[in-house]
Amino acid sequence: MALRITHDTHYGINCTEAHCVIKKTNCDVEMNPDGVKSHVVHYSGKIFYNEQAYTDGKSPIGGFNQQYQLTLDDDVSHYNIIKECYEHLKTVSGFDNSVDC
Repeated sequence: MALRITHDTHYGINCTEAHCVIKKTNCDVEMNPDGVKSHVVHYSGKIFYNEQAYTDGKSPIGGFNQQYQLTLDDDVSHYNIIKECYEHLKTVSGFDNSVDC
């Protein structure tokens, strides 16, 4: 699973088929001053020039770090936290026009 986006590097290079891959996730249980627990998912990933660069083991051209509040409602299924991270990433500015690949 990955996302394809249009990405402009810090060097002014426009990558019209950049390939985004999540590399690391973790979930922290946090407690506010009132004693209420929350679960925060942190994830990070790499952005490659295109899918071929990723497949060939080339160096990434960028990266990202994001987080979101995990909802633990009975109606929600957390069978695939990586998929949830990709779904969240699609809501972030710069990734909101991404395509699953």
